[in-house]
Amino acid sequence: MNVTKSELYNVDMQTLWDLITEPRALEKFHPFCKENRIITWSGDNRSDCIVYANDKVFTRNFTEWREKSNFVLDISDGNYDATVEWRIDEQEDWSKLTITIIPKFLPKNFLIRNLAKIYVRKRLMDYLSDIFKGIEYYIGNNKKVPLNHFGTHKWFS
Repeated sequence: MNVTKSELYNVDMQTLWDLITEPRALEKFHPFCKENRIITWSGDNRSDCIVYANDKVFTRNFTEWREKSNFVLDISDGNYDATVEWRIDEQEDWSKLTITIIPKFLPKNFLIRNLAKIYVRKRLMDYLSDIFKGIEYYIGNNKKVPLNHFGTHKWFS
């Protein structure tokens, strides 16, 4: 199961790329991020962790990095794992950001797995919507998005 969402932003690709890839970037636009700690951030070796509003800590290990195009990371708290891709495409004078989450924590049982997919998809779509709103907020206001600014999230607030 993949959960994918895209949005257009009225900025050039370089501006959007710089925003989403700078160290500690999530502290600027992620509405559930209390802290975005750097573990290592140099060359092809990038990892950080995100401390959510509810104090859950997830580590992000970047596995692919294509400058001004996309990056892929694995995120985990030791119990819940996912692979996430962030991709930027140029759309005339706009930039299109697409985020895809591939959860790896779904139950093995077929029936329970299919029921869980419905619930997980809804929660992840809500989560992505709030991240996209946070990026729009930061671009428009040039200031950090307050925690839970667009409402709370059952998993992260």
